[in-house]
Amino acid sequence: MGDAKADGKGSQAPSPSQTPAPQQKSKGDGVTVEGLFERYRDDTGIPLDSFLKFFRDALLFHNAWTYGQAATCFFEMASHQPDGQGGSEPVLLLENFRKACKRYTRQSALVADVAATMGRPPDGVSQDAIDEWRWTGFTAMVGTNLQPEPRSKDDMLLNNWLLSTPIQMAVLESEYAIRRVYRRLCNAPTWYELEIDPQRKVSKMELSRMLRELIPRDKGGPLRPDDLSNAVRTGNHENTSREPGWRDTSSGDATFPEFLEMTLRCTLGTSSITIQDKDPGDPDYSRGFEPSTDGVAYAVERLKVVLTVLEEWYLLDLERENAKGSVDNKLSMDDSPIYDNAYTDVQMVFAHYCTGDAYSSALDYTNPNLRLSGTGVFRLCRDAGFMDQRVNLTVVRDAYVRAVGGGVAWWASSLNYDSLKRLLVSLAKLKYVDCRGIVAINLMVQKYLVPMAYMEVAENEVSAFVFQERNLKLLLLYEKHVEKMLNRFTTSREITMDETGSEIISHEGAHEGEEGGRRKGRRETPSWLTERAAGGANVRTVKVVTLIDITSFLRCLNILPDLIMTDEVPLVFNSIVNCVPSQQIPINDASMCVSQVMMTLIHAAFLGFSRPPYAAKYATQTGKVLSMFGRVEIAYHNIFNKFIPLETPDSFPSQHLSLLGLTLEGGLRDFLFQRRIERGMPLVSLDNKNSHPRLLEDEPFSDAER
Repeated sequence: MGDAKADGKGSQAPSPSQTPAPQQKSKGDGVTVEGLFERYRDDTGIPLDSFLKFFRDALLFHNAWTYGQAATCFFEMASHQPDGQGGSEPVLLLENFRKACKRYTRQSALVADVAATMGRPPDGVSQDAIDEWRWTGFTAMVGTNLQPEPRSKDDMLLNNWLLSTPIQMAVLESEYAIRRVYRRLCNAPTWYELEIDPQRKVSKMELSRMLRELIPRDKGGPLRPDDLSNAVRTGNHENTSREPGWRDTSSGDATFPEFLEMTLRCTLGTSSITIQDKDPGDPDYSRGFEPSTDGVAYAVERLKVVLTVLEEWYLLDLERENAKGSVDNKLSMDDSPIYDNAYTDVQMVFAHYCTGDAYSSALDYTNPNLRLSGTGVFRLCRDAGFMDQRVNLTVVRDAYVRAVGGGVAWWASSLNYDSLKRLLVSLAKLKYVDCRGIVAINLMVQKYLVPMAYMEVAENEVSAFVFQERNLKLLLLYEKHVEKMLNRFTTSREITMDETGSEIISHEGAHEGEEGGRRKGRRETPSWLTERAAGGANVRTVKVVTLIDITSFLRCLNILPDLIMTDEVPLVFNSIVNCVPSQQIPINDASMCVSQVMMTLIHAAFLGFSRPPYAAKYATQTGKVLSMFGRVEIAYHNIFNKFIPLETPDSFPSQHLSLLGLTLEGGLRDFLFQRRIERGMPLVSLDNKNSHPRLLEDEPFSDAER
């Protein structure tokens, strides 16, 4: 009461129209982990239902910390202890309970908002200081909201059923499907927008409308009015976490955990639900739920019916929007049903590429502070095997810049997990442009992201060189020009893909027939043709670079036989196209995209310029690669009779470098090459065209190359 008087509020008389409420705590000074542990523990530790009850009682649940996230955190940190009946049960011991609370403080947007009311940490402080600041917000929330005797203490349905392990496990399997419904009710494009804004909730009107339709007539409905009103009233965390005598202060809008709990209360209410898998003569075919006598199996059966209704509602709402022709532009990875069961795997992949740590239980994929650099995004796309004729390094860079926004260069920024998901969705729609948006996203998750979880892609000399900021800039500078040259060396391939994006039939056409037809097929740039075939399949003609094509291209650059031998080309080809362990293709059936061709050139440079007579002249990796692109410029000039139109970069950092101290020819060459690249100048002088290798187009193929 002394604090209240100091604030000028102690002398205010209570309103006669309401019951005076006990004073709330305003600080978390008395909140300790040990005290919370003692309050919610059983014999040996805190079980799942008590763990969830703590977050509910303290009003800690919101859109960034749901029942599913809390349950996942519990099972990741729990240890099995004797249950006193000859068995064991998972519980949280004191230190693991402390870790769970710290994970909450790190992920919760509410914690930061509360901590900000007590001041913000200065810029440049350590992460430990920020964690301590957030912990202050956590203890303040608990001290303010946690009451000695909350109203929900005697809620039998909540304590015995909704928080029980079987019900929570059934909900955990379907939480992301329910999230999609909630997100549509809130008109939020992505779940991330709901996580970062604690005040964004589903309105009371939308909530009531959705719950009234939860049990349609063909499923045994409609929902009884008393079940609806009881679910809305008792599922409201703000009101039921107060002590008796408090006035209801909630607006009626619901967070996702509240929406989920209200849905469960309606499911386990007195309204009839028809279990269509049962015989009509079965007593459980269509009736209400009785908490005191019914078992877990019947409760789960009712829950499955309701979850099916929610999924049908979501698909129907999606179909309505699809009729307007704008649904594909609004789809996110959260809309994918494949992602429902794979979100942990995708988060693990993200954490692995952010930190470089090995896949293990110690890899903290829940850290919201993780950021993935631009080079990490390029490496991820390459390691996933996602890059092809439509998705190359340039396309990935452009998608990255759009995902970051603000016109920031890719090397000067980084992505959080939500931005990476948006980037990957945009790439999936480009890669599978003939498929519907949701099919493209499903393919991205199922075929490329999920197999990457717990799979280490070994680094080699080429990838270690390529995935550095400076070297990626070099590849991006030349990629579109190499692609233009490759149009002369491609094979036309007709492929048939089914509705899932799987290839059904493929055969090559550019190298069939007379030699003149082969040359014509090389020189003409195949167009992307798309038509609808029988059975819902897509037939299109694509341009690919096969083993024969890359051999011809390397001869045009005078790499064969000057730098490497013909029998080495299949080995280089295989090391590039089969770098991903989960996607192994016979080299005679495989093909390359332009980005893989760029890596092939680097591999050939490392091999060829490390041998006499070039080894002494090109002593560094950079010198070898720049000399290789010098050959690319010569071949480009020979093909198109003009210099490569390199784009001038925005910066010229090498203008401050000095020649002082450079004594070796290789160092001088690197210095000059770097300055020419940064000024958008060709690497070589092409005044005497006759001194350079001529085009190979008019030379016949050898039997080995065929």
